[in-house]
Amino acid sequence: MAAAGDPSYLALLIERAAHDGLANHPQWRALLHYRSGASGARSEVTDRRFFLSPNGERDPRAELDATLAAFFSADPPARREEPAQCAFVARYRWLVARLQIDPARLAPIDCPRFAAWYARIDPRAMTLVFPTAYLNNPASMFGQTLLRVDAHGQDEDSRLLAYAINYGADTEGDGGALFMIKGVAGGYGGYFSIGPYYDKVREYSDLQDRDIWEFRLALDAAEVRRAVEHLWELRGVRFDYYFFSDNCAYQLLTLLDVARPDLGLAEQFDAWVIPSETLRALARAGVLVEARFRPAAGTRLAERASRLRPAHVELARALGESPDDLEAQLARLGDAERTAVLALAYDYAYYRHLAARGADPARRERLAELLRAKAAGGDADPPADAGHATGRPDLGHGSAMLSLGLGRSSEADFRSLRLRPAYHELLDPGEGYKRGAQINFLDLTLRLLPAAGRVETHALTVLDIVSLAPRTRLLRPISWQLRTGWQRALVPGTERPALLWQLEGGAGLAWEPAERLMLYTFAVLAAEAGEALAGDRALGPGLRAGALWSPAPGWGLALSAGVLDYRSGGAFERTEARFELRRTLGSHQQLGLAARAERVPGTDHGEALLAWRQFF
Repeated sequence: MAAAGDPSYLALLIERAAHDGLANHPQWRALLHYRSGASGARSEVTDRRFFLSPNGERDPRAELDATLAAFFSADPPARREEPAQCAFVARYRWLVARLQIDPARLAPIDCPRFAAWYARIDPRAMTLVFPTAYLNNPASMFGQTLLRVDAHGQDEDSRLLAYAINYGADTEGDGGALFMIKGVAGGYGGYFSIGPYYDKVREYSDLQDRDIWEFRLALDAAEVRRAVEHLWELRGVRFDYYFFSDNCAYQLLTLLDVARPDLGLAEQFDAWVIPSETLRALARAGVLVEARFRPAAGTRLAERASRLRPAHVELARALGESPDDLEAQLARLGDAERTAVLALAYDYAYYRHLAARGADPARRERLAELLRAKAAGGDADPPADAGHATGRPDLGHGSAMLSLGLGRSSEADFRSLRLRPAYHELLDPGEGYKRGAQINFLDLTLRLLPAAGRVETHALTVLDIVSLAPRTRLLRPISWQLRTGWQRALVPGTERPALLWQLEGGAGLAWEPAERLMLYTFAVLAAEAGEALAGDRALGPGLRAGALWSPAPGWGLALSAGVLDYRSGGAFERTEARFELRRTLGSHQQLGLAARAERVPGTDHGEALLAWRQFF
């Protein structure tokens, strides 16, 4: 290790940095993760090891001066194992270039650990990876992003050997509701990590059955190098993780801001950051230059099954479950049919093997037997080409929605204003979103009643999730729904709907009997609370059923009906039916007509609404 250099040179460098205003330079602010606020700049890093000045978290100038001073020492700074030049490589190289530091007066220090780490990654380019939504995991129900670092000499056939950069919460094994509560409140530390890309593909595409989109980024070699060098600086460095704001999508933008600070990506987001919105921000900046689709195991399986007759699909399913007497079952088929059925049987057995997490030895044996049969068949079946099943997520509608409408109810005319910050519902434009998936968050509807001269809250949906997973000849998934918030609804003994807090959840089945038609049914349990209810509460089971139909491109129709049998709080039954027709106008506007009828003992209510929607 060489001596660091001449300390008398330090005062000159600090003076030059102050003259050039480097403490306020976008690159320095990106490297230190500073964000401007009412009280000035503050870093989003909460780990003291990341700062060399005691005031570095809030004072960019003090941190810059302390950083320059640390570069003159060959001893590791406090809480670090390496000299500052090696621990903060990206800072060092940027300041050397900006200040034209003379190596004779500040000698560079050898950094063998960094050199070996960087050589192993061997970065040449970067790709943004977007696994689509996974509704069974709260952390991923809006989708997710990570960065792939593509090495020199890799092509599309060897990309799985690249490295992937991820940012996530250290949840300490928490899950479900506890994860949501602590994640929203900032109760976890967030950390950057890097590991083999094939592990991420297996996790997302195989184990979680999520389609993956890969977007090559228009970054040059120097920008890629700077981002990877900064990742080295972030090893083990803690941020406060917030599910809706400082999440994976946001923090990866901060890394891209280090690569090219004039993008200003992180500054475009404040209250919440949805992964698909960051894709659109990158698209607007001209950084997304090429897209590649990597279908999930279930998507590939469905595409392959669509090529075969129903009888052959049933045969493939039977063989995938138990390939006993394999040759006898295949004897009636021609060579091409045999090859196709075996390929589907193997894919189905592999899918079930993944679903069981490889824990069933009998499934492993089935896979081996089917693989031997495939190999003995000679000509290979063409690989499944699932196409772009959900459309490019960067081309989808904006997550926020504003709606204005005119309506009439059984009681009076009304004007409607609806604002939904996030994210997508079943009849929204489908490009870039998972079919049959709905997530609404903090969805507020206000109504102006001209005759009464007042504005009232019609609904405030805190969270509304619907996951419709159609059953097929091969797969038998369960659909589910969960909704909570405040909604006006009929109650016995009242003349008009009362505002009630509602919680409803349930499970059910969905089918696709024809192209562009989906049917579903749910068994649910519902709870309500409000002064209009007897005893201020109601609880009971219910049934819901519905249909989604797209009769032509750009058109969507939804029909639903339900009955809730409340057995506490007055013991009453509420039935309702809904109709909605929407016409998509481009990818960011819709015109819709909706009607609803509701009944409780002694009271009926009906309404219709014509509304325009703008997505942004």
